Amino acid sequence: MLATGGTIAYDAGGGLVNRNVEVADDKAGFVVSYDLNPQKATLLTQLLIGNGVTAPAQVQQALDNGY
Repeated sequence: MLATGGTIAYDAGGGLVNRNVEVADDKAGFVVSYDLNPQKATLLTQLLIGNGVTAPAQVQQALDNGY
């Protein structure tokens, strides 16, 4: 679980998911996977959490650079 007790949500419709469009993601502590599919986003997030990376900003940075 992320440091803020965050929830992971997926866009099952596919396509690009941008940050801070409809919701203030930064303020809420949400992370966005952009165009990673749910499987890749989940795997990367699990690897990060397993290695002690739980701060939303650090998780977002990894997702920004992860593909």
